[in-house]
Amino acid sequence: MKKITVFLIIGTLSGSVLAQSESQTLGVKARNGNVVMIDMLEEAPENVSFLSLQIPIWHLSGSRINTSLLDLKGGLSYVGKGKINGEVSYKFGLGDQILPESNERMDYPNNDMVMSIYNPDRAQDFSVSGTYFISEKLKDVEERIRLKTEGKVVTVTDIKTKQLIKTGINIGYSQGFTWYNMNNMQLNVRSVDNPNDQQIVSFNSMSSVQNYKFLKLGLNITKSVGLRLNAEGYGERQSRNISVINFNVVYALQNEFDDVYVGRYNTDNNEVELMKYTMDGLNTKLPFGFEFTYKEFVKKSAFSYELGLKYLPGLMSQINLMATFGLSVNIDFLRKK
Repeated sequence: MKKITVFLIIGTLSGSVLAQSESQTLGVKARNGNVVMIDMLEEAPENVSFLSLQIPIWHLSGSRINTSLLDLKGGLSYVGKGKINGEVSYKFGLGDQILPESNERMDYPNNDMVMSIYNPDRAQDFSVSGTYFISEKLKDVEERIRLKTEGKVVTVTDIKTKQLIKTGINIGYSQGFTWYNMNNMQLNVRSVDNPNDQQIVSFNSMSSVQNYKFLKLGLNITKSVGLRLNAEGYGERQSRNISVINFNVVYALQNEFDDVYVGRYNTDNNEVELMKYTMDGLNTKLPFGFEFTYKEFVKKSAFSYELGLKYLPGLMSQINLMATFGLSVNIDFLRKK
Protein backbone atom coordinates (compact mmCIF):
# COMPACT_ATOMS: atom_id res chain seq x y z
CA MET A 1 0.00 0.00 0.00
CA LYS A 2 1.17 3.53 -0.70
CA LYS A 3 0.32 6.42 1.59
CA ILE A 4 -0.48 9.94 0.58
CA THR A 5 -1.48 12.96 2.60
CA VAL A 6 -4.69 14.77 1.73
CA PHE A 7 -5.97 18.02 3.17
CA LEU A 8 -9.76 18.10 3.37
CA ILE A 9 -12.22 20.83 2.60
CA ILE A 10 -15.39 20.94 4.63
CA GLY A 11 -18.43 22.50 2.97
CA THR A 12 -20.87 22.08 0.14
CA LEU A 13 -19.71 20.45 -3.08
CA SER A 14 -20.21 23.68 -5.00
CA GLY A 15 -18.00 25.52 -2.55
CA SER A 16 -15.00 23.20 -2.74
CA VAL A 17 -11.85 24.80 -4.08
CA LEU A 18 -8.97 22.42 -4.74
CA ALA A 19 -5.26 23.17 -5.06
CA GLN A 20 -3.04 20.44 -6.41
CA SER A 21 0.39 20.04 -4.85
CA GLU A 22 3.37 18.14 -6.16
CA SER A 23 3.84 14.39 -6.56
CA GLN A 24 1.14 12.24 -4.95
CA THR A 25 0.01 14.80 -2.40
CA LEU A 26 -3.15 16.81 -2.99
CA GLY A 27 -3.32 20.05 -1.06
CA VAL A 28 -6.65 21.57 -0.15
CA LYS A 29 -7.07 24.55 2.11
CA ALA A 30 -9.60 23.29 4.59
CA ARG A 31 -11.83 25.61 6.52
CA ASN A 32 -11.01 23.71 9.68
CA GLY A 33 -7.43 22.76 8.77
CA ASN A 34 -8.05 18.99 8.99
CA VAL A 35 -5.37 16.65 7.70
CA VAL A 36 -6.05 12.96 7.08
CA MET A 37 -3.84 10.03 6.10
CA ILE A 38 -5.05 7.95 3.15
CA ASP A 39 -3.99 4.42 2.26
CA MET A 40 -4.48 3.54 -1.40
CA LEU A 41 -5.97 0.02 -1.45
CA GLU A 42 -6.56 -0.35 -5.19
CA GLU A 43 -6.00 1.66 -8.35
CA ALA A 44 -7.00 -0.73 -11.14
CA PRO A 45 -9.53 0.59 -13.68
CA GLU A 46 -8.80 -2.41 -15.92
CA ASN A 47 -10.39 -4.70 -13.33
CA VAL A 48 -13.79 -2.98 -13.15
CA SER A 49 -16.65 -4.82 -14.89
CA PHE A 50 -20.45 -4.92 -14.74
CA LEU A 51 -22.82 -7.72 -15.72
CA SER A 52 -26.02 -5.83 -15.12
CA LEU A 53 -29.73 -6.43 -15.31
CA GLN A 54 -31.58 -3.13 -15.72
CA ILE A 55 -35.14 -3.02 -14.38
CA PRO A 56 -37.01 0.15 -15.42
CA ILE A 57 -37.98 2.86 -12.97
CA TRP A 58 -38.71 5.77 -15.29
CA HIS A 59 -37.89 6.14 -18.98
CA LEU A 60 -39.28 8.70 -21.37
CA SER A 61 -38.85 9.79 -24.97
CA GLY A 62 -39.73 13.10 -26.60
CA SER A 63 -40.33 13.41 -30.34
CA ARG A 64 -42.74 14.81 -32.90
CA ILE A 65 -43.07 11.22 -34.09
CA ASN A 66 -44.24 9.74 -30.80
CA THR A 67 -43.78 11.18 -27.32
CA SER A 68 -43.95 8.83 -24.34
CA LEU A 69 -43.95 9.85 -20.69
CA LEU A 70 -43.40 6.28 -19.52
CA ASP A 71 -41.36 3.71 -21.42
CA LEU A 72 -40.77 0.36 -19.77
CA LYS A 73 -37.23 -0.44 -20.88
CA GLY A 74 -35.22 -3.30 -19.43
CA GLY A 75 -32.08 -5.06 -20.52
CA LEU A 76 -28.97 -7.07 -19.79
CA SER A 77 -25.53 -5.62 -20.45
CA TYR A 78 -21.88 -6.46 -19.95
CA VAL A 79 -19.32 -3.63 -19.82
CA GLY A 80 -15.73 -3.71 -18.64
CA LYS A 81 -12.90 -6.19 -19.06
CA GLY A 82 -12.27 -7.95 -22.33
CA LYS A 83 -12.21 -7.14 -26.01
CA ILE A 84 -15.98 -7.58 -26.42
CA ASN A 85 -18.83 -5.86 -24.56
CA GLY A 86 -22.52 -6.05 -25.41
CA GLU A 87 -26.13 -5.55 -24.42
CA VAL A 88 -29.68 -6.57 -25.23
CA SER A 89 -32.79 -4.53 -24.37
CA TYR A 90 -36.54 -4.34 -24.85
CA LYS A 91 -38.78 -1.27 -24.63
CA PHE A 92 -42.56 -1.05 -24.28
CA GLY A 93 -44.09 2.42 -24.70
CA LEU A 94 -46.67 2.24 -21.93
CA GLY A 95 -47.26 6.00 -22.00
CA ASP A 96 -46.74 6.82 -25.68
CA GLN A 97 -48.95 8.73 -28.15
CA ILE A 98 -48.99 11.71 -25.78
CA LEU A 99 -48.22 14.63 -28.11
CA PRO A 100 -49.71 15.88 -30.25
CA GLU A 101 -53.28 14.91 -29.35
CA SER A 102 -54.91 13.10 -32.27
CA ASN A 103 -58.59 12.99 -33.06
CA GLU A 104 -58.32 9.64 -34.84
CA ARG A 105 -57.73 7.95 -31.50
CA MET A 106 -61.30 8.69 -30.45
CA ASP A 107 -63.95 5.98 -30.35
CA TYR A 108 -65.84 7.42 -33.30
CA PRO A 109 -64.74 8.25 -36.86
CA ASN A 110 -63.86 11.87 -37.52
CA ASN A 111 -64.05 13.95 -40.64
CA ASP A 112 -60.82 14.96 -42.45
CA MET A 113 -58.37 12.64 -40.75
CA VAL A 114 -55.92 9.86 -41.55
CA MET A 115 -55.27 6.85 -39.30
CA SER A 116 -53.80 3.35 -39.53
CA ILE A 117 -56.21 0.63 -40.63
CA TYR A 118 -55.06 -1.24 -37.50
CA ASN A 119 -55.64 -0.14 -33.94
CA PRO A 120 -52.15 1.11 -32.97
CA ASP A 121 -50.57 -0.83 -30.13
CA ARG A 122 -48.07 0.71 -27.74
CA ALA A 123 -44.67 1.22 -29.34
CA GLN A 124 -42.23 -1.66 -28.89
CA ASP A 125 -38.52 -2.02 -29.64
CA PHE A 126 -36.03 -4.89 -29.34
CA SER A 127 -32.32 -4.06 -29.62
CA VAL A 128 -29.05 -5.97 -29.47
CA SER A 129 -25.55 -4.56 -29.85
CA GLY A 130 -21.91 -5.46 -29.39
CA THR A 131 -18.58 -3.61 -29.21
CA TYR A 132 -15.13 -4.83 -30.21
CA PHE A 133 -12.38 -2.71 -28.69
CA ILE A 134 -9.43 -1.78 -30.87
CA SER A 135 -7.41 0.45 -28.54
CA GLU A 136 -6.99 1.48 -24.92
CA LYS A 137 -4.95 3.98 -22.95
CA LEU A 138 -4.50 5.25 -19.40
CA LYS A 139 -5.10 8.87 -18.47
CA ASP A 140 -4.47 10.81 -15.26
CA VAL A 141 -7.69 12.21 -13.80
CA GLU A 142 -8.88 13.65 -10.50
CA GLU A 143 -11.67 11.62 -8.98
CA ARG A 144 -13.89 13.17 -6.33
CA ILE A 145 -14.34 11.06 -3.20
CA ARG A 146 -17.12 11.81 -0.74
CA LEU A 147 -15.89 11.06 2.77
CA LYS A 148 -18.73 12.26 4.97
CA THR A 149 -22.13 13.94 4.79
CA GLU A 150 -23.77 15.76 7.68
CA GLY A 151 -26.95 17.54 6.65
CA LYS A 152 -25.98 20.02 3.95
CA VAL A 153 -22.29 19.80 4.78
CA VAL A 154 -20.26 17.42 2.63
CA THR A 155 -16.68 16.39 3.23
CA VAL A 156 -14.95 15.65 -0.07
CA THR A 157 -11.53 15.41 -1.59
CA ASP A 158 -10.15 14.86 -5.08
CA ILE A 159 -7.65 12.04 -5.59
CA LYS A 160 -5.42 11.79 -8.62
CA THR A 161 -5.88 8.38 -10.19
CA LYS A 162 -5.79 6.48 -13.48
CA GLN A 163 -8.69 6.29 -15.91
CA LEU A 164 -8.79 3.58 -18.57
CA ILE A 165 -10.18 4.76 -21.91
CA LYS A 166 -11.13 2.06 -24.42
CA THR A 167 -12.21 2.78 -28.00
CA GLY A 168 -14.17 0.24 -30.01
CA ILE A 169 -16.35 -0.46 -33.01
CA ASN A 170 -20.11 -0.86 -32.47
CA ILE A 171 -22.50 -3.00 -34.44
CA GLY A 172 -26.16 -3.25 -33.51
CA TYR A 173 -29.63 -4.18 -34.66
CA SER A 174 -33.08 -3.07 -33.56
CA GLN A 175 -36.57 -3.76 -34.74
CA GLY A 176 -40.04 -2.76 -33.71
CA PHE A 177 -42.94 -0.48 -34.49
CA THR A 178 -44.20 2.90 -33.36
CA TRP A 179 -47.21 5.15 -33.77
CA TYR A 180 -46.03 7.82 -36.23
CA ASN A 181 -47.49 11.32 -36.16
CA MET A 182 -47.96 13.11 -39.52
CA ASN A 183 -50.22 16.01 -38.52
CA ASN A 184 -50.47 18.83 -41.09
CA MET A 185 -47.99 17.21 -43.50
CA GLN A 186 -48.58 16.87 -47.22
CA LEU A 187 -49.13 13.14 -47.57
CA ASN A 188 -49.45 11.22 -50.83
CA VAL A 189 -52.00 8.42 -50.70
CA ARG A 190 -53.51 6.03 -53.24
CA SER A 191 -56.76 4.12 -52.96
CA VAL A 192 -56.33 0.40 -52.33
CA ASP A 193 -59.47 -0.39 -54.32
CA ASN A 194 -58.92 2.14 -57.11
CA PRO A 195 -55.22 2.68 -58.06
CA ASN A 196 -56.21 5.65 -60.25
CA ASP A 197 -57.42 7.49 -57.16
CA GLN A 198 -54.21 9.13 -55.95
CA GLN A 199 -54.31 12.38 -54.01
CA ILE A 200 -52.50 14.64 -51.56
CA VAL A 201 -54.04 15.07 -48.11
CA SER A 202 -53.06 17.45 -45.31
CA PHE A 203 -55.21 17.35 -42.18
CA ASN A 204 -54.79 18.36 -38.55
CA SER A 205 -55.05 14.74 -37.47
CA MET A 206 -52.97 12.18 -39.38
CA SER A 207 -50.93 9.18 -38.29
CA SER A 208 -49.91 5.67 -39.24
CA VAL A 209 -47.74 2.93 -37.73
CA GLN A 210 -44.08 2.69 -38.74
CA ASN A 211 -42.62 -0.81 -38.84
CA TYR A 212 -38.82 -0.74 -38.84
CA LYS A 213 -35.62 -2.76 -38.77
CA PHE A 214 -32.47 -0.71 -38.14
CA LEU A 215 -28.82 -1.65 -38.59
CA LYS A 216 -26.35 0.39 -36.51
CA LEU A 217 -22.62 0.93 -36.93
CA GLY A 218 -20.39 3.35 -35.06
CA LEU A 219 -17.88 4.13 -32.32
CA ASN A 220 -17.81 3.34 -28.60
CA ILE A 221 -15.76 5.10 -25.93
CA THR A 222 -15.76 3.39 -22.53
CA LYS A 223 -14.13 5.08 -19.53
CA SER A 224 -13.34 3.18 -16.32
CA VAL A 225 -12.11 4.21 -12.87
CA GLY A 226 -11.19 1.63 -10.23
CA LEU A 227 -10.15 3.39 -7.02
CA ARG A 228 -10.41 2.10 -3.46
CA LEU A 229 -8.83 3.80 -0.44
CA ASN A 230 -8.91 3.88 3.32
CA ALA A 231 -9.25 7.33 4.82
CA GLU A 232 -8.16 7.70 8.45
CA GLY A 233 -11.22 8.41 10.54
CA TYR A 234 -13.64 7.78 7.67
CA GLY A 235 -13.04 4.17 6.71
CA GLU A 236 -12.92 2.59 3.27
CA ARG A 237 -14.17 4.64 0.35
CA GLN A 238 -14.24 3.91 -3.35
CA SER A 239 -14.95 5.26 -6.80
CA ARG A 240 -15.39 2.33 -9.19
CA ASN A 241 -17.47 3.25 -12.19
CA ILE A 242 -17.79 2.94 -15.96
CA SER A 243 -19.29 5.40 -18.43
CA VAL A 244 -20.17 4.35 -21.98
CA ILE A 245 -20.52 6.73 -24.93
CA ASN A 246 -21.86 5.50 -28.27
CA PHE A 247 -22.22 7.28 -31.59
CA ASN A 248 -23.87 5.21 -34.33
CA VAL A 249 -25.03 5.70 -37.88
CA VAL A 250 -28.45 4.10 -38.35
CA TYR A 251 -29.56 2.49 -41.62
CA ALA A 252 -33.13 1.33 -42.22
CA LEU A 253 -33.30 -2.25 -43.47
CA GLN A 254 -37.08 -1.85 -43.21
CA ASN A 255 -38.97 1.44 -43.08
CA GLU A 256 -42.61 0.70 -43.86
CA PHE A 257 -45.92 2.30 -42.96
CA ASP A 258 -49.34 0.73 -42.48
CA ASP A 259 -52.15 1.38 -44.91
CA VAL A 260 -54.45 4.10 -43.64
CA TYR A 261 -58.08 5.06 -43.52
CA VAL A 262 -58.93 8.51 -44.84
CA GLY A 263 -62.11 9.89 -43.29
CA ARG A 264 -64.36 11.93 -45.56
CA TYR A 265 -67.77 13.42 -44.91
CA ASN A 266 -70.42 12.12 -47.34
CA THR A 267 -73.04 14.81 -47.86
CA ASP A 268 -75.39 12.30 -49.49
CA ASN A 269 -75.96 10.34 -46.30
CA ASN A 270 -74.47 12.78 -43.75
CA GLU A 271 -71.96 10.20 -42.52
CA VAL A 272 -68.18 9.99 -42.28
CA GLU A 273 -66.86 7.26 -44.57
CA LEU A 274 -63.52 5.55 -43.97
CA MET A 275 -61.80 4.80 -47.28
CA LYS A 276 -58.71 2.56 -47.34
CA TYR A 277 -55.56 4.06 -48.86
CA THR A 278 -51.88 3.13 -49.04
CA MET A 279 -49.11 5.64 -48.33
CA ASP A 280 -46.08 3.36 -48.33
CA GLY A 281 -43.84 3.87 -51.36
CA LEU A 282 -45.57 7.13 -52.31
CA ASN A 283 -43.73 9.45 -49.91
CA THR A 284 -40.00 10.14 -49.81
CA LYS A 285 -38.31 8.34 -46.93
CA LEU A 286 -35.14 9.07 -45.02
CA PRO A 287 -33.10 5.81 -45.01
CA PHE A 288 -30.31 7.01 -42.69
CA GLY A 289 -30.10 8.53 -39.23
CA PHE A 290 -27.81 8.70 -36.21
CA GLU A 291 -27.88 8.15 -32.47
CA PHE A 292 -25.80 9.38 -29.55
CA THR A 293 -26.16 7.59 -26.21
CA TYR A 294 -24.54 7.87 -22.79
CA LYS A 295 -24.78 5.37 -19.92
CA GLU A 296 -23.18 5.25 -16.50
CA PHE A 297 -22.69 2.38 -14.06
CA VAL A 298 -21.40 2.80 -10.49
CA LYS A 299 -20.34 0.04 -8.09
CA LYS A 300 -22.27 0.03 -4.82
CA SER A 301 -25.10 1.93 -6.50
CA ALA A 302 -28.48 0.34 -7.03
CA PHE A 303 -29.19 2.54 -10.04
CA SER A 304 -27.96 3.28 -13.56
CA TYR A 305 -29.07 5.98 -15.96
CA GLU A 306 -28.87 6.72 -19.67
CA LEU A 307 -29.33 9.65 -22.05
CA GLY A 308 -29.89 9.63 -25.80
CA LEU A 309 -30.26 11.95 -28.76
CA LYS A 310 -31.36 10.38 -32.06
CA TYR A 311 -32.43 11.32 -35.56
CA LEU A 312 -34.15 8.23 -36.88
CA PRO A 313 -35.06 7.01 -40.35
CA GLY A 314 -38.64 7.84 -41.27
CA LEU A 315 -40.41 10.18 -43.64
CA MET A 316 -38.19 12.84 -45.20
CA SER A 317 -40.79 15.57 -44.58
CA GLN A 318 -41.07 14.81 -40.85
CA ILE A 319 -38.65 15.88 -38.12
CA ASN A 320 -37.48 12.51 -36.79
CA LEU A 321 -35.50 13.89 -33.84
CA MET A 322 -35.93 12.07 -30.53
CA ALA A 323 -34.49 12.68 -27.04
CA THR A 324 -34.54 9.92 -24.42
CA PHE A 325 -33.84 9.59 -20.69
CA GLY A 326 -33.87 6.51 -18.51
CA LEU A 327 -33.38 5.56 -14.85
CA SER A 328 -33.22 1.88 -13.90
CA VAL A 329 -32.64 -0.36 -10.94
CA ASN A 330 -29.23 -1.88 -11.62
CA ILE A 331 -28.65 -5.46 -10.46
CA ASP A 332 -24.92 -6.08 -10.93
CA PHE A 333 -24.01 -9.77 -10.86
CA LEU A 334 -20.34 -8.75 -10.52
CA ARG A 335 -21.06 -6.38 -7.64
CA LYS A 336 -18.29 -7.74 -5.42
CA LYS A 337 -15.67 -7.81 -8.17
